[in-house]
Amino acid sequence: MIGRRRPFPLGRLTAFFLCFAFLLWANLETPFWGDDYCRMIDTSIVNAVLRSWKQYFEWTGRFFTEVITFVVMGSGRKWSPVWFDILNSLIFVGLIGIVLRLANPPSSHDQDRPGDQLAEFTTVIFVALMLWWLPRTVGEVALWKTGAIGYLWPVTGELLILERILRGKVPPLWLVPFSFVIATFIEPLSLLMTCCIAALAFRRWRQHARSHVRFMAVAAAHAAGTVFVCASPGNFARASTIAPSPPLDRLEGVVGNLGSLFDGYWAPFLMVIAIAFLVPEDRLQAVTSRLFGADRHPVPPHPRARPGWQAGRGWVFLALALIYMLLLLSVPRPALAARVSFPASVFLVCYLASLFHFRPLAPRLNQLLAALMLLLIVLHGMIVVPGLRQIARIDRGWAATLRPFVGSGTDVVLPLVRIDGRTVYVRKSEFFEGISADPNYFVNVCYAHAMGLKTITGR
Repeated sequence: MIGRRRPFPLGRLTAFFLCFAFLLWANLETPFWGDDYCRMIDTSIVNAVLRSWKQYFEWTGRFFTEVITFVVMGSGRKWSPVWFDILNSLIFVGLIGIVLRLANPPSSHDQDRPGDQLAEFTTVIFVALMLWWLPRTVGEVALWKTGAIGYLWPVTGELLILERILRGKVPPLWLVPFSFVIATFIEPLSLLMTCCIAALAFRRWRQHARSHVRFMAVAAAHAAGTVFVCASPGNFARASTIAPSPPLDRLEGVVGNLGSLFDGYWAPFLMVIAIAFLVPEDRLQAVTSRLFGADRHPVPPHPRARPGWQAGRGWVFLALALIYMLLLLSVPRPALAARVSFPASVFLVCYLASLFHFRPLAPRLNQLLAALMLLLIVLHGMIVVPGLRQIARIDRGWAATLRPFVGSGTDVVLPLVRIDGRTVYVRKSEFFEGISADPNYFVNVCYAHAMGLKTITGR
């Protein structure tokens, strides 16, 4: 007997296409900034490996992060960064997909709940907008090229490993070396995920599953990567250059960082979740009947899947976010930049996505939520597009000014540009790291070196 064919996921594919198109545009508009220029050395992979290995002993344990960044920046400057912009957009879209899969755990009795195209479209857009607006700064961790390699890529990779393990299927062989590499990117996140993966692998072993050896191999590789990055001599060398941070000072920094995870941009998404759970379908049907006339064939409301704020086992992501922030107590307060809290923000998005997944799938409610998503898309564009275009215009203006002097080895003066009175501006999608009036400032030095100039001064 032939089973019922699943409908073509047009709503989901449309949403993913819109996300990719916007993300590609946003990446293209985001220029090289700051540390990007400091890594524009050459395109040789051998030199990138040698320089990164040297930094492993002198500055940072994030060896693979450095190798990738050197290669990307060198090749992007020599040829074109468009290939990176495409890849980075695909990775962000991949993160959206992974969060959606984590929000629909395989143990859920309703993972195959019937829905419609509007529900699929709404869910994807809802998760995509949350991943953009709930982190403190998405521009620094997902658009700025050095920041994306250092934060967006490892968070996506770590969640990919977690999702694969949670699915309970035999992990593919490539996941073993991949786990080692991805574990060397963000120390606190790596330590947390090592504990999670080890616990899940141990559970599989206790269940005498045939595939427990492969699970243990993934856990061992991830643990080895964590040791590799945390035990790096470069980490200790770098820590010695940072002012001492006593425990109370670190606690104040983590509490402040935790509090700053939540801002006014959370309100629209919490309101959408409240509407999804609290507005009765019969009331919506009564309102639309008054406005547009009674339905000829009224559809009975879909029953709730599993109401409640626990959202299945999604509450685990709340715990992971809290544990991650507590692990930041090991980080000196001066190193607690806005981007460091990005993994915690993604864990919180996973919880809200899990909660949203268990909403009622009633016809009128689906239509209302889809309309709200379209409204949020319009507001999103009205806020984001002008800011990104402003930053792109600054870079293009500098490039036009420097064009006659590139490679001349001369001293050049550029207009000193500030955003909200600052030469370094980090807020949501806007990330700006401009030149200063000091020609010896590292951004000025790196920018001048990349352009083949002696000095660049902002005036």
